[in-house]
Amino acid sequence: MGRMRLRRAAARLAAASAAAAAVALAVLPLTTCSNPVDLVEAVTVEVMKGNDRYLEVVGTTPAAGAPTVNPGTRIRLTFDRDVDMNTVDSSTISINKSGGGAVTWTSIFDPQTKVLSIKPATILDDSADYTVAVIGVAGADGSALLETVAWQFHTIMAPAGQVGAHLWPPPPDDQLPPDEPPGLRVTSKGLPVAPKR
Repeated sequence: MGRMRLRRAAARLAAASAAAAAVALAVLPLTTCSNPVDLVEAVTVEVMKGNDRYLEVVGTTPAAGAPTVNPGTRIRLTFDRDVDMNTVDSSTISINKSGGGAVTWTSIFDPQTKVLSIKPATILDDSADYTVAVIGVAGADGSALLETVAWQFHTIMAPAGQVGAHLWPPPPDDQLPPDEPPGLRVTSKGLPVAPKR
């Protein structure tokens, strides 16, 4: 009985040694005097990846490198799990114009789709490059990003003019023609747009 236990313990020790040797051999080519690798950290990262312990950004809108982004678009990040909104602010998500300053924004998270929707405070500039960087955001389960997620996109010329919609009839002090039927009145650049009939 005692010999059986010793054999099992020896077998477990041999299996653990073989696994450690395999990891060491896999990491060894990456380890040089000029580029040392922390073996414990490398193994920890791989174990945490295998156990799905890191928060991941699984999609972005606009896509990385998108060349024709409407300046009025919202920026959307799709995560693999719920996000702790207490960790979402300008220190963990930055939007910067190339050669310019940081963009201020507000955000909302949809737990059903796992999408964080970011709305810039103003429309982005025309024909400009923007970089979005995400670091330090945490999952609601306490998970963290493994590394910074960053990408760029380029805006196009914004559509010209403004469109407004007003309930009709207007308030009594409005001097618009009284013979128009009630409904929704659409204007472009302040002028009425005739409905298609």
